[in-house]
Amino acid sequence: MNFFQKGSDRAKKETSEKLDPIIKEFEEKLKNDPYQPGLVHEPICTEDISEIVEDLLFIRPFEEVLIKVKRLSDGFNISAEVISRT
Repeated sequence: MNFFQKGSDRAKKETSEKLDPIIKEFEEKLKNDPYQPGLVHEPICTEDISEIVEDLLFIRPFEEVLIKVKRLSDGFNISAEVISRT
C-alpha cells in the first residue's frame, strides 16, 4: 500500500475493487441470457422470482413474461421456468 497516495485515489481504488466483480457478473448475465424459455431453475426461493422478473422486464427489453412456478417436494424450495417472453 502506498501511504503517500491521496485519500480520493485510495477511495477510487477501493470502490473499483468492490464494483468490478458486480459489473463482470452483470455483463456475463447479459451475454449468457440465463432466462431463456424452457430452462428450469431449481431449487430457488421465492425471492429469486423477483430477480428473474426484474432481469427480464427492466434489464432486458421484454415487456411481458410468462413464468411457470412449482413447489418442490422438499416443501421449502420452488422451481421456475420461463415459458415465454415478448
